[in-house]
Amino acid sequence: MPVKPHPGATLYTQAQALRDRGRITEALTRFEQAVAADPDLIVARAAWGELLLKIGRDDQAILVLRAAVKQNPSYALAWYELGFALREKRQFAEAIDAYRSYIALRPDDPDPHYGLGMALRRVGRNAEALTAFATYVTMETRPSEQRWVKRATAEIDSLKAGITPKATP
Repeated sequence: MPVKPHPGATLYTQAQALRDRGRITEALTRFEQAVAADPDLIVARAAWGELLLKIGRDDQAILVLRAAVKQNPSYALAWYELGFALREKRQFAEAIDAYRSYIALRPDDPDPHYGLGMALRRVGRNAEALTAFATYVTMETRPSEQRWVKRATAEIDSLKAGITPKATP
């Protein structure tokens, strides 16, 4: 007898397809339905939160992503997305915690170190920010990410020069 897919998984797959075709409103609804059908389907929660971020619904994304990390604190992607969303909303202390949670789960990923550096700098923890940016520059070797390495290097230079960060995150 064939195994029938779980409703949450089917809805998640449909949501992904809708998102990929640019049908954002329908995709959001389907992600929400997937989570309702299977509250333990962490990939659906994280993808839902990520999509909310991409369309600028940061407050909603933060709620969804907080639920995701509460449900499964070892799901790294949700921590990363939460850190980014919190930083965008200028909730820097919480963003720092989220980035550090991600780093603990994925220590070899350079990406969170840049966001961590930005958040630390915004709360005046410049020595720690300098370390985070330097870590990012040292770890990041992908050719596609070199523009971010240049930005991190500029942040390092301005930190060393004592320049106050711009108002934007």
